[in-house]
Amino acid sequence: MAAYMKTSVLSLQAGQIGTIQETPAGYQFFKLLSDRGDVRLQDSYETVKEQIRQRLYEDALSSQFQKWVKELRDQAYIKKIL
Repeated sequence: MAAYMKTSVLSLQAGQIGTIQETPAGYQFFKLLSDRGDVRLQDSYETVKEQIRQRLYEDALSSQFQKWVKELRDQAYIKKIL
């Protein structure tokens, strides 16, 4: 969300209409339909960089683990004796 949008929306109460803003795309205004307290602004890249790296690492590790388990199962020889 652009900075001018954040400024306009953060100052509104539920049901209010903000002032008209001139933007490169023309004129815009915002109406806040409801106020959800659990919504937070997007964190900066520097803040979440380590979380992103950790998530990518865990996804790659899980993928490699599943591949390894499949290879072990394919190589296993199991004889059923009844």
